[in-house]
Amino acid sequence: MPGIDERLRVFISYARRDASGFAEELLNGLEVAGFEAFLDREDIAAGEDWEVRLGGLIRSADTVVFVLTPGSVASERCTWEVAAAERLSKRIIPIVALEVAEMTTPPGLRRLNYIFFTQGHSFTKPLGELAKALRVDVAWIREHTRLADLAHRWEDRERIDVLLLRGPELEAARSWLAAWKAPAPEPTDLHREFIRASEAAEGAIIRRERARQRRLVLGLVSATVVFAGLAASAGVGFVRTRELSGHLSSELERTKQLTRQIKSVVGEITQIAEADPNAPDRLLFLSYGAPLGLTAASIDLIYRYEGFVAKPYMNRGSEVVTGFGYRFGAESEETCREAWHGVMNLSGQREMATLCGPKPDDVPLDEYRVSQRDALRVFGQHVLPRYVAKTREALPGTENLPPDAFGALVSLVYNVGPGNPALVPIRTAIEEGKLREVPDRIRAATESLKSFPSLQRRREDEAELFERGIAQLKSGP
Repeated sequence: MPGIDERLRVFISYARRDASGFAEELLNGLEVAGFEAFLDREDIAAGEDWEVRLGGLIRSADTVVFVLTPGSVASERCTWEVAAAERLSKRIIPIVALEVAEMTTPPGLRRLNYIFFTQGHSFTKPLGELAKALRVDVAWIREHTRLADLAHRWEDRERIDVLLLRGPELEAARSWLAAWKAPAPEPTDLHREFIRASEAAEGAIIRRERARQRRLVLGLVSATVVFAGLAASAGVGFVRTRELSGHLSSELERTKQLTRQIKSVVGEITQIAEADPNAPDRLLFLSYGAPLGLTAASIDLIYRYEGFVAKPYMNRGSEVVTGFGYRFGAESEETCREAWHGVMNLSGQREMATLCGPKPDDVPLDEYRVSQRDALRVFGQHVLPRYVAKTREALPGTENLPPDAFGALVSLVYNVGPGNPALVPIRTAIEEGKLREVPDRIRAATESLKSFPSLQRRREDEAELFERGIAQLKSGP
């Protein structure tokens, strides 16, 4: 989300008939106060489509300041400007420059609080009140305007997928939507459609990723079968095998790789089964990672550090958290409900999906305990595939990494989020082919969190797993 140091854009709606001088003075005052104020000084030319021109000005504004005067409440164009601002869900602040009868003001303004610049009031004091009102929720409102611009561009260009949000941008938009609270202007229907379409496109990417991983696993299995069949043929007819020697050698190499991977996974699973009384659940956890190309070591790392929490709680970001680190506030309501649909709490009285979307502060979280097996299914079937795809988007080039190295990065991205600035140095190292610098950059991702030893241990384990992964490369930077 843009920083609040960016200047808020303020459109001043007024009537030239009786407020031109006041509007110019107000514009200068807002500029001095640090806002980017603008107004429409042009007269309407014959045949001009003034609605298009004014609509563009209002769309680009973060807030519309409506100057109430007898001229503005009687002006067809000023009334149209108020309606356009309401249609775009812009924040409107009415200010009174000349006394007007309440019943003559546009209906949408009557419910709002006025700021009075009328005779008997100094200009400086109400200007300060206006500046204070403009600074309320400024970061959220700036994002309201930015996302609206992107959504209108998408709408104007026939809703093509290439203009939709991806990766960290989509994650930020979801967080923005979830953070809305009155009296900030409500997100428009177009905002919501744009974000939903982006989520659908991201879902399609995840499904393609799942299909790709399934094809990979099936290909490895097929290779094993082919090799077994060819080997059997070799026992019957040596001459036949020689004719297929070229094909055999490539399949043999693939089979050797598969065998090494299977032995590694089986060995780790055996150790877990022998040492852990919760082995069935951990093995289920591991089973979800295998089709995604993740090793047992990387999946077990996530399992150990995320841990399981049956009783939901509120984290520092006022998000409900439960299961294996599932943050309800980090997901869109639609995505959240898809993940938790049909999952009941331990007493069978409440559906976990009712925690999705806006919630009152007095939600009885004690009544929403979830079973570990249900939490595992939600994580493995919904969350993990999304974060595998998010990792590939946030860190391009990871598809070429060994499985352990890639799994370490999935753990990192799931823990810190795909839009975290700490990923930038890691992405740069991967793009430049400096893989041996990545472990230290993983460790540095918690430099500012030294008071959280568990996070430091997790970064260290991720760094070591990445080092183990790239050690499998025959050569490289």
